[in-house]
Amino acid sequence: MNCNERSKESFSVSTLLSSRFNEVILDHKQGRSHQALVKLKKLEAEAKSPSAKKLCEKLNSVVSKEIKFDKFCGTWDKVPRKDVPPLYEGGKRLVQSSRDQNDSDALPLVTVVTVVFNNKQTIGKCIESVLGQTYSNIEYIVIDGASKDGTLDVIKQYEEHLDYIVSEPDDGIYNAMNKGLKLARGEYIVFLNADDFYISEAVELSVRNLLQNELQISYAGFYYADENGVAVVADEAKPWS
Repeated sequence: MNCNERSKESFSVSTLLSSRFNEVILDHKQGRSHQALVKLKKLEAEAKSPSAKKLCEKLNSVVSKEIKFDKFCGTWDKVPRKDVPPLYEGGKRLVQSSRDQNDSDALPLVTVVTVVFNNKQTIGKCIESVLGQTYSNIEYIVIDGASKDGTLDVIKQYEEHLDYIVSEPDDGIYNAMNKGLKLARGEYIVFLNADDFYISEAVELSVRNLLQNELQISYAGFYYADENGVAVVADEAKPWS
């Protein structure tokens, strides 16, 4: 190997170290452990020289000690702080270190996640339908994408009953949903859209179905409702294929 080749190899290693490694560590520190893992795998695949490959092995060893690979859900107590703090953050989770223990804890915890953006007309009915469930062991997380129409003001009216609220700009509905998953502590997780609402027995019936039939997933039919919330058309659940 001549001097030029050695120089190129040294440059490639230093570039990996200064930029790609820093990206992995930064993602991990900000709670984006899976993004960090993806970047590390790409880095390993692109490493060509023996020195670069050896460096990747060392990076993998270091990062693996820091990143928890065992699960995606429930890895956050709250959304990690970024350079810019959220527009609003609240809920019971911020004033108590753990959920209060009660008789309902004998039942599986169900996490309901609602993501919303500019939907003040329906978000209140949506939230009330969750708070009015006959099933008692529910935590409720609401992710708002920095609404500008007064949606957050409506959400705040229910804050003392919600486990966690955050309002901040995001990268769309699926980014918001992933936040909800990372915040979820429940054994079962369900997404309820901001313009939908539950009948009062919805969660209880779903959990009963899961437990009695030893299932992992439960789904149901739905009703189309008019502007007053009155059901007008039923759409029954069909077997999943």
